[in-house]
Amino acid sequence: METLSFDRWVLDWAVTARQVPRGAVVAGLLVDLAADPRTVHADPMAVFPLIPAARALGVSPATIHTALHRLAEAGLISLRVEDHPSGSHMVATLLHPGGAGIPSDR
Repeated sequence: METLSFDRWVLDWAVTARQVPRGAVVAGLLVDLAADPRTVHADPMAVFPLIPAARALGVSPATIHTALHRLAEAGLISLRVEDHPSGSHMVATLLHPGGAGIPSDR
């Protein structure tokens, strides 16, 4: 079994996510958030407020919802929504296509 570096793992994930219909809308955002070295989670996870993220990406919140659900259906993320006083926060944990593990060099 080949061991991938975390950078290679994220690259493979991003390439696959961009191939999912409408997945490219959020693929870059998720990779940037999950790969942030300040992230303390064992798994690559992205947590972000929906409305500001939509505004920053120049799309509607519905477009982000659709993209995230498509990535979840494709098995590339697990997704949950957290309600906060400031609005919904999306919590997406990146999952490698085919179930390959996340490299421990993170």
